[in-house]
Amino acid sequence: MKATPDEKETAQLVARMIQSQRDLVQRAAGATGAESDWEDFYEWISRGYSNIGFYICNLSGGNPARFLRLVAEILDGKKLRGAPHDDLVFQAIKKANKRSRKTRKAGRGMDISDLLPRPFPEIDAAYLDLTKATPNDRLDERQLRRRVEALGYKRRAQD
Repeated sequence: MKATPDEKETAQLVARMIQSQRDLVQRAAGATGAESDWEDFYEWISRGYSNIGFYICNLSGGNPARFLRLVAEILDGKKLRGAPHDDLVFQAIKKANKRSRKTRKAGRGMDISDLLPRPFPEIDAAYLDLTKATPNDRLDERQLRRRVEALGYKRRAQD
């Protein structure tokens, strides 16, 4: 199943959380202990499952059924794939975000603008830096802009 880098990352996180909960319950099957310890254990396990539910409901990109299929594929050992350039475009977006935080005055802390998508020219510059070694495999500006939007990074009014 195809997935964007964000979807892959979140689905892999949820799959690890599910696997961790499974392992914990399996290890607990052979354990002994006081009743109060078991109550604490069940409360802890319940919180873990609540966290998994939170991720599924709130970070599934608006389509929990599709997201659960991605998680199921990961749990089945399958690799998720995306469009050919998605990983590189995603790296360019991250690099543009990092650059913009570095250019701000140090010591100001987190600024709300750090959480907003970067203007396209910043992403384009970061993408060009990342693809200097392979100019023939590079997307043109229009293709890059379309992939950036498809990955959910809508352009701001400045573009």
